[in-house]
Amino acid sequence: MHARSCCRFNQRVFGGQLPANLKITWNAHLKTCAGQCSHTLWRRGTEDVYTAEVSLSTKVLDSYDKLANTLCHELVCTPTPPRGTHSLTPAAHTPHTDV
Repeated sequence: MHARSCCRFNQRVFGGQLPANLKITWNAHLKTCAGQCSHTLWRRGTEDVYTAEVSLSTKVLDSYDKLANTLCHELVCTPTPPRGTHSLTPAAHTPHTDV
């Protein structure tokens, strides 16, 4: 599953409301949990900046079905940026990781 697939899923299911800078990574430290979502709201100068990350387990996700189900679950858990905040664009943040 590639970042392009996640972008299509974002458009079709979430109406493009997931954060523009959503980072998806593999995490070898997740041994019993298939995935997790984290998000941060911080201030940069006069702007409030929102970042979000989905981490997926390299140990637990051993099939495409598990990966797809977990990724969908974590994307549902990813809140949309609060109104009035700025999401860093992918060019200004670490790019998506192919999953």
